[in-house]
Amino acid sequence: MTSDIKCGRGASVHPRVALLSILCFWLVYFVIATLRWLGVGGGHQLEMLAARGFVIIGSMAATYIVYLAMRPLATRSLATNITAVALLAVPAAIAYSSINWLAFRQIDHRIAMEETPNGHKIIIKTVEDAEQLRERAQAARDAAQEMRDAAREQADAARDAARESREAAKEAIRNAQEAVEEARKHGVNIQIPVPPIPPVPPIPQIPQQAMTIQVGGGATDAKKEKEMSVTAQIADQAMNGYFFFIAWGALYLALSYAAAVRSAEREAAGYRAAARDAELRALRYQVNPHFLFNTLNSLSSLVLKDNRDEAEQMILNLATFFRTSLTADPTDDVLLSEEIRLQRLYLDIEAVRFPKRLIVDITIPPSLLTACVPCLILQPLVENAIKYGVSRSKRPVTVRVSAREDSHGLVLTVEDDGDPMTEGESGKGTGVGLKNVTDRLRARFGEDAACRYGPLANGGFSATIFMPLIRHGC
Repeated sequence: MTSDIKCGRGASVHPRVALLSILCFWLVYFVIATLRWLGVGGGHQLEMLAARGFVIIGSMAATYIVYLAMRPLATRSLATNITAVALLAVPAAIAYSSINWLAFRQIDHRIAMEETPNGHKIIIKTVEDAEQLRERAQAARDAAQEMRDAAREQADAARDAARESREAAKEAIRNAQEAVEEARKHGVNIQIPVPPIPPVPPIPQIPQQAMTIQVGGGATDAKKEKEMSVTAQIADQAMNGYFFFIAWGALYLALSYAAAVRSAEREAAGYRAAARDAELRALRYQVNPHFLFNTLNSLSSLVLKDNRDEAEQMILNLATFFRTSLTADPTDDVLLSEEIRLQRLYLDIEAVRFPKRLIVDITIPPSLLTACVPCLILQPLVENAIKYGVSRSKRPVTVRVSAREDSHGLVLTVEDDGDPMTEGESGKGTGVGLKNVTDRLRARFGEDAACRYGPLANGGFSATIFMPLIRHGC
């Protein structure tokens, strides 16, 4: 798609659709993030859910602001819309990251302060927490040192006492050995068991626990270091958020162009309907000049014959026919009963011309009188029956108009039993009127209607209209 493609004026995404897309987009993210946290076995579930919900609400608000900024660009080019999404996603991502930092700051601190399974390793993100922890660690170290000093003094005293006991024991053993030697000299053998000298107890060792503290920097410039740390965190999170808003922007553009396609389809359908109406009007008004020409010729003949009464009646019938037919919308359907009434009026006009040669036979079942048909759709067929059946014949000719229903819909037939046309006459006549009927049926019903015509085996001509049966729709 090239960059010069533009949406139509009605192609802007409806606010309800935009809100629904924003809601679904961020709810999917909420569910995925929650399942991921559960999968890794993270703690503080309720607190994390509350903080994540706060972030989602803020992100929805930021996304809706982006949508409001994009709405005026609905009629611009695709390149303009893509550029706008890329630019608007930057402040939206910063807002998302800031909200995320505010929501999770305290929870992250609590999680970071908790003891890990491998010892006392504490990671501190702010200098204030580090200072407090240093004070606590120093107090703990001082207490441990005092305990070690006291234990060392007790151990020294115990060692001195043990040493004195050892020396006394050695002295007693020496005395005993001397007594034994003296006794042996006098022939007395004495066995004195000498117990082992107890060892000197070692000085107890107090276990020392290592504590690692990791902070952002020294305490000399704590405020500046804190600001840099927060900025870095927000910037890092904003990179992830940027792609979230880019993804929603792509979804928005897809919805925009889907709306543009639907709008174009509706507009094209409107144009097609307008063209069809214009075609129907043009075809309808082709009937009236043709009919008027024939009627005026008949009226002229009556005047030339000085048949004033018949001419007057013909003029009255003609005025009634035109008044009735021209007041109806040519694109509307009329009841079959109304269509038959108009054709009777026309045949009454022609009966003035052919009082002894025209016989009319109209057979319409009562159940079909409420069927809907295009206005004056039978007029060209009846006119052809008069022109090529009655006017050419020297004998009475019957013009039959009938209607019936079959499995495909409504069937209307106009036929006459006039003399067969010669080969030369068949090449000249009936074409305009029948083509008019065929074109009107195609414009109104498409492939669902047809007009079939041809000579009858025993003379005369038949034209049949096949069309959908529509009741109570006109």
